[in-house]
Amino acid sequence: MAADLHVLAPRDNRTVESALGGAQSDNLVELLAIGTDVDGEFVYRDSGLSRRDALWLIEKAREWVMRGE
Repeated sequence: MAADLHVLAPRDNRTVESALGGAQSDNLVELLAIGTDVDGEFVYRDSGLSRRDALWLIEKAREWVMRGE
């Protein structure tokens, strides 16, 4: 059974390339990238995170979203 797909609307004409470029200039030591490809398929990439650490980052992102910042 396929999961329901929520299509994310582009925001302020920002591209994937510009977001990744910004991440590179922030001197990140860990990275978690989630998104959808051109076919609408879920894509997950990380810099070698454990599942525990990936979940921690996801929860931090969730808190940020819920605060509306």
